[in-house]
Amino acid sequence: MSYYIKCPFFMAHKENTITCEGCMHFFDTKKKHRKQIEKCEEGGTECRYAKKLFECYEIYQDSPDLELRLHEVYSDEMRNQISTLVWRLAREKNNQKKLKENYERALEIKTKDINRLTRQLMLDRKKVAINEKTILALMHENNLSMANISELVDKYRDSELIFDAKSGKVEKK
Repeated sequence: MSYYIKCPFFMAHKENTITCEGCMHFFDTKKKHRKQIEKCEEGGTECRYAKKLFECYEIYQDSPDLELRLHEVYSDEMRNQISTLVWRLAREKNNQKKLKENYERALEIKTKDINRLTRQLMLDRKKVAINEKTILALMHENNLSMANISELVDKYRDSELIFDAKSGKVEKK
């Protein structure tokens, strides 16, 4: 993308920075970066930093203090930029810490779920093993084959069988 920059203090820009006379400005989003480039295109009249430089040049234009005053403006802006970068770094570290805590919390919950489901699976496997042994014992005692069992399953497929505790028998409902 090409720009027609009217601001006399603009020097260059990259993806998240703009270099001006005496300072480099850092932007954390492309939207903010683009908004600032638009200010540069307009001649810097809406830019806080350009306003300070315009004012400094206007006030000290014929003074031997001009260079000193410019360096004060540069230094102030660099301090602001450094403060902003330090704040962003602290915010990013805090975000990383929160992400790590959330990840660890989610991992702990998932581990507990896996352990609970593993215990449940082991109990279910034990129940299946007991049921298999019971069926095999009943088949052996009653001299039944798998074909006989298949016939019984088909016979009672649509029926609900219940155990009567008083009589100790299984009945069809």
